[in-house]
Amino acid sequence: MAFDPTKPVAGAEIDANELRDQLNALKALYDAQQAKWDTLATQLADITPLNIMVSDPPTTNEVQSLVYQMDAILAAIKSV
Repeated sequence: MAFDPTKPVAGAEIDANELRDQLNALKALYDAQQAKWDTLATQLADITPLNIMVSDPPTTNEVQSLVYQMDAILAAIKSV
């Protein structure tokens, strides 16, 4: 059963089965979201730090390294 935010109806008797279904549906939503966060954390952990010093003004290679790093981070976020 999918979560239904309209249940239980105000003033209705508490129905254990309906309440259990609602709680189980919320738990399923939580678990699915947690799995996404876990996947993202794993993917971000695979991205290694740049460990560079940026000169003033920055060189083309320094800026390109930052672009590649940001691309990797954005790809990880978009994949979740």
